[in-house]
Amino acid sequence: MREALGIKDWEDVPGYKVHEYLEAYARKFALLERVRLGTRVSNVQRNQDSIGWDVSLETSNEVLTCEVNYCHRNDFDPQVA
Repeated sequence: MREALGIKDWEDVPGYKVHEYLEAYARKFALLERVRLGTRVSNVQRNQDSIGWDVSLETSNEVLTCEVNYCHRNDFDPQVA
């Protein structure tokens, strides 16, 4: 990926290059189809089989069973469209 983005080292990489890298990575491994942005989660709990998590969505009665990856920045104010 470094070659594809035209960078030699990760030091002092500008934010837009990090964005390009992450987007290219997600496209390469077909991750974009598995991500749901702008969705509010109301509850996450271990499911009864202990093989995943039940994720309840705030805007619907839908409950997804999946693996959960959570990223959080305490200095970030999310803007949901």
